[in-house]
Amino acid sequence: MTAIASLMVQDGARVAVIDTDPQRHLESWAKKEQTDLDWLYEEDDEKLLPTVKALKKADPPYDAIFVDTAGFKSAMAMHAIAAANLILIPSKANEADAKGAKRTYSHVQSVAETMEKEIPALVVMMDVDTQTNITQAIVDALDAQNVPRLNAMCAHRTGFKEMTSTGQA
Repeated sequence: MTAIASLMVQDGARVAVIDTDPQRHLESWAKKEQTDLDWLYEEDDEKLLPTVKALKKADPPYDAIFVDTAGFKSAMAMHAIAAANLILIPSKANEADAKGAKRTYSHVQSVAETMEKEIPALVVMMDVDTQTNITQAIVDALDAQNVPRLNAMCAHRTGFKEMTSTGQA
């Protein structure tokens, strides 16, 4: 989701990202990048909801607050789902990612039902070549399984990969 958050910032949005992944990929990237993206790391799942609530009250307000989780079956992911009003599920154009996206979507729906809360969840195709057969096959498979997705896709961007690795565009 770093790619989407970065694009939003480039378009002038005020964005915060909470990194909850123990591998701290977002933190590693953010320390290299000259960005107006506000970010923080939160490892305590019980502090996630209060952190999100505090960010929602920020002045000036954030246009979007992203929570980056390590996986969908962690305690942290459960807290992230509880705090969310929209879930974006990244998937690349390969079978393993698509299956993972479907499992994540099903998990979000299950948690939302348990909470008696309506939480829209959409797959976002990330780092794809929109003109390839594999991308179309994965999109068709998700559509056939009634997994909602954004029509817009984040195309493969070598510059973004370089930026996340080196901190330079």
